[in-house]
Amino acid sequence: MKKSVFLLLVLSLCMCLIACGQKEVENKENNNESNNVVVEEKKPTNSFMTNEEATVVGNRLYKLAMNAYTNGTIKIDEESKTEIDGNVGYKITNIDELQNIFTENKFEQYVGNTEDTSDNANVIKKSGDDYYRIDADRGNNSFYISTILSARMVTVDRIEFDAISYYCEEDESNLSEEMIKYKNDDPDKFISSAVDSGLSLTEKEDSFIIVKENDTWKVDEFILSM
Repeated sequence: MKKSVFLLLVLSLCMCLIACGQKEVENKENNNESNNVVVEEKKPTNSFMTNEEATVVGNRLYKLAMNAYTNGTIKIDEESKTEIDGNVGYKITNIDELQNIFTENKFEQYVGNTEDTSDNANVIKKSGDDYYRIDADRGNNSFYISTILSARMVTVDRIEFDAISYYCEEDESNLSEEMIKYKNDDPDKFISSAVDSGLSLTEKEDSFIIVKENDTWKVDEFILSM
């Protein structure tokens, strides 16, 4: 009897040892598998913007380009001036901001380093390492109301717009107070209301293109409408 009990105890002990050994092997295998897991990095994907999203970006850059061409964005140091080609030039203090608006090629056109400067309301000249603004004789079109962009092509690094500019030659004395307010404060509302009111508007269609340069959207094609 005692011998049988002893044998049962020995058998139970052996089974426990075998079970523990198997558990240890499984744990080692699991640890090895965990150590060999390769975590795949999440890579950013280039997704297309919707036309609405593209238009928001386009409107912001169009406004910046418009202001750059009509002095609204340019900051000058009136105390720092020099004579360039017989004209007085005032040193531009925010040239970096202007460079961030335009692509490299368009910026060269903007500052007058290319032959095509017909749409530049400013004469910008470089003297040494600095840029200077010389006011041009070109005036703004007083009939200009606003420009509405419509995206015609959207890719991950290039967006093309139809830029429809509207002009109204109607004398303000013939406009209602509401229309005058729209004209001054909400040009897009003026355009829609003018169409409904039967006012005659002149349209001019141009192309406006922005491209991604160094991961930043910049203006590559722009024609001043004012």
